[in-house]
Parts: sequence; C-alpha cells; structure tokens
Amino acid sequence: MIREKTEKSEEGKEGQGNVASLPLLTLWEGFVGELLERTEKFPKAARMTLTRRVEDLALEIFEELIEARYRKEKRTILEGVNRKLERLRLLVRLCHTRGYLSHGGLEQTSQRLVEAGRMLGGWLKSIGASQ
Repeated sequence: MIREKTEKSEEGKEGQGNVASLPLLTLWEGFVGELLERTEKFPKAARMTLTRRVEDLALEIFEELIEARYRKEKRTILEGVNRKLERLRLLVRLCHTRGYLSHGGLEQTSQRLVEAGRMLGGWLKSIGASQ
C-alpha cells in the first residue's frame, strides 16, 4: 500500500516538470526542428536577416513556453508568446512571398502555427479564472 502511494505521487511529479507532459511544448519542439530544417535551405542573402529573425523568434517562443510552465504568473508570459506567434506567422508569409518557402512549406508551417495558437488559447483560457 505504501509503495502504491509512492508510485502515484511520483507520477504526479513527473507531469509537473516534464516538458513532454505539456502537448504545446511537444508540438513546438517538433515545429522548431522542422522550421530550422526549412530555413537552412533559404538563400545566403536572407540568412542574416529574415532567416535569423524567424529562427530567433521560434526559439524565443520555445524558451518562453518552458518559462511559463514553471512560473506562477503564466498569463503575462503566454500573452507575450501569443504576440510573438503572430509575428512569426507574418514572417513566414513574407518568406513565402519572397520565394524562400514553397507553397507546400507555407501550408505545413501555417497549419502547425494555427495548431499551436489553438493550444496556446486553450492554455490561456484554462488559467483565466485562476489568474
């Protein structure tokens, strides 16, 4: 009986600190990997400007999602993430307009961004009453 209680309490702790326990973090981690693969193929002329902005913004979002996971005051961080997500959407469209991102690449990237936005909205909604 004591062992069962210990195992159950350990399961609860695992969900609190494990990045994979939050679906948005799991989604974003995969998205960042895919995005970095795409931006590696952008032309040299764009690497120090648009490419860098897209990559940095995606990584900042990832870092802030991790930060929000552990902070008591999540709303401010998540609202900032939401604004950065919108900026990233616009930059991705600009990459497509400039010809750096194929139509299929834009479609896949946009779908992932929309999915992340929905998850983020759900997270904000879930903490709305408590903060």
